[in-house]
Amino acid sequence: MDLGHIIGRLKKEDYASIHDAAEDVRLVWKNCMQYNADGSDFYKLAQNLSKKFETSYEKLTKQLNLQSPEKVESVDGVAAPAPEPTLEEKRAFAKSLYAITKEGLGEVIISLDNECPKAIIRNSAEDQLEINVDEIDPEAFQKVSAIVKKLVESAAGNNGRKKKSSSSSGKAKKART
Repeated sequence: MDLGHIIGRLKKEDYASIHDAAEDVRLVWKNCMQYNADGSDFYKLAQNLSKKFETSYEKLTKQLNLQSPEKVESVDGVAAPAPEPTLEEKRAFAKSLYAITKEGLGEVIISLDNECPKAIIRNSAEDQLEINVDEIDPEAFQKVSAIVKKLVESAAGNNGRKKKSSSSSGKAKKART
């Protein structure tokens, strides 16, 4: 993997997301540091460019209001923590829960129960669950938020494609005769 290859893929719009392109850029820095001696000019260059890239990438994702899909592994092998969700992101997440189906909500609850069980409050007397958005840790929030976003998009896509019922098409036929 090299930067020229990444530029070619960008021009062909071959990446599914900005995060995929960022992973390839990180791989370039990681490989350069792995195959050059620690302290060499190339190693230092890769290290500096990696830091500059991560700073620019973080600014861009915040500017575009994008969430990272998961934890990002930095060049030195230490996992960078997921960013804390903003109040607006939490509100949008909670509001979007009302736009998904019951089955989708079940999927979200199962995922959340696996990722961050402390965020689910069970009321056994009323057989109800409550999701406390403030208790969801950043990594779990990103994963569950991505699921909800996909479910909302899916629901929005299906709303415009519903078939007409046979009674309404029958009325249209009667009106034409």
